[in-house]
Amino acid sequence: MSRIWPPEMVATVKRRWAAGDTAAVIAAALPGKSRAAVLGLLDRKGLLHTKPPRIKSQVPCPRLVAFQPMAEVPPGAVPLLALTFRHCRWPLGALQEPTYFFCGADSVEGLAYCPDHCAVAFAAPSPRVRQPWRARRLRHG
Repeated sequence: MSRIWPPEMVATVKRRWAAGDTAAVIAAALPGKSRAAVLGLLDRKGLLHTKPPRIKSQVPCPRLVAFQPMAEVPPGAVPLLALTFRHCRWPLGALQEPTYFFCGADSVEGLAYCPDHCAVAFAAPSPRVRQPWRARRLRHG
């Protein structure tokens, strides 16, 4: 690999770096140059830490919603900060909602859910149809 950087390659690297391309993308466009070589050139030219900031998205950031009590709080529901080891941790409502509660019923010892939610969370898998490739593999050992 050559250590010489022709002036047109240096100009290309400077132009593409200023446009926001990464060193890997620039190196892929230059024959015989690696990402490390491009980074070395940028460092020697004093451009490595002068990358312009990326343009921020024009999509507005969603505003935070002030906490509002849930219109209908299910009986026995517990907010996150009030959960203890004995409460069922089955989520009620959507995580994106400002009001988010958990079941709060007595949990099964050693598990995170009450008996009703354990039946849903730890349901037995449905029987599967045997795949032909698996049947062949099992037959031949």
